[in-house]
Amino acid sequence: MNEEDDNLDDVDRAITDRLAKLGREPVDTSGLKNRLDKLLDEESPAPDGTANAAIPYPSRRRIPLAWAALVLIGAILAAFLWLQTSNRPFEITPVKLADIHDHYHEHGNALTPVGSVDEANRQMTLQWASAPGFPEIEGASIDTCCLYELPNCRVACMHLKSKGQEVTVVVGNARDIKLSGMQLVQSDGRHLAIGASGPVNVVSPSDPDRFIALVSRMPSAELADLAKGLRR
Repeated sequence: MNEEDDNLDDVDRAITDRLAKLGREPVDTSGLKNRLDKLLDEESPAPDGTANAAIPYPSRRRIPLAWAALVLIGAILAAFLWLQTSNRPFEITPVKLADIHDHYHEHGNALTPVGSVDEANRQMTLQWASAPGFPEIEGASIDTCCLYELPNCRVACMHLKSKGQEVTVVVGNARDIKLSGMQLVQSDGRHLAIGASGPVNVVSPSDPDRFIALVSRMPSAELADLAKGLRR
């Protein structure tokens, strides 16, 4: 019995040594691509039009399903990135607001003549159903209004004269627009963002729902006073 146990021990050791040796052997993967190509070729229909029976049904479907899953994942990621980009607020600067102000002089034929804030609001609603309303401005002469397209959003513009100076009032949805390049100040209990682009000054009073900006070559202090007097 002891002799048989010794023989079994010798066999076990031999098997263990062999497995350990195999585990240390390098694995040759150079033929992996050829084997995969052969597998795909075998999946192709036979010359008589019948499916190649060399591969079981589940194996023949595994690779196409994997490709379909990859395509689906890619489409989901692309849609997610598009939504993230399209929902990002447009970053507006004094330079862009100055361009909007000058737009009136360059595209006069695109303007709608109006004589009051109420009329301007009605005209904008006809062109943009969810257009935020213009604020009331004391002592101003309302001239025209128009829509201005920005990337991923739009703003409504009203052109007026105050103290002999041309002023553009720009309004939009607060969620669509983010101010940049402006200095935040507090004056008479009102929070204002003040900036400039060359001779054009910009004042934006704080509003939780609307983006509002007054743009003009009017001196910054006078434009700030006009902004503080807005009736919203």
